[in-house]
Amino acid sequence: MKIENKKIDTFLMLIKHEMHAEQLDAIDRNFIKQVVLRADGKIADIDIILKHPYVKEIDVDLFYMKK
Repeated sequence: MKIENKKIDTFLMLIKHEMHAEQLDAIDRNFIKQVVLRADGKIADIDIILKHPYVKEIDVDLFYMKK
């Protein structure tokens, strides 16, 4: 389980860096999907990330990440 948590933390870090690089305050599900899949993640990882307490839903398919 620790490896799974470490993997999700890595995905969250990559998403945060991509948001910073593109100067984004909010992201959609597709943005998360692109980052996770580029990092050799799986579709199931996306659902785990969306349920993570660090990721907050603003509206349908629009999210932000807590600092």
